[in-house]
Amino acid sequence: MARSDTQKADSTAEQIQENVDEAEAKGHLGVKPSRVPNSAYTVAGVTSGTPTPETDEALADEAHMALRGRTGK
Repeated sequence: MARSDTQKADSTAEQIQENVDEAEAKGHLGVKPSRVPNSAYTVAGVTSGTPTPETDEALADEAHMALRGRTGK
């Protein structure tokens, strides 16, 4: 590979890594294991009986399937 080709490849790799780092920082990459809002894990959510995967079998199944890349619907 010529020197300029190597420099282009390095520059492209750096740009790709920057884009991936930015997406990860924003939370755009990965799998959301649960559709349960964070408020369900607060004192108010727990005392009101808001279901979570830890307390509701259907939500637990949905979370496990999401982690495996499938949907339960």
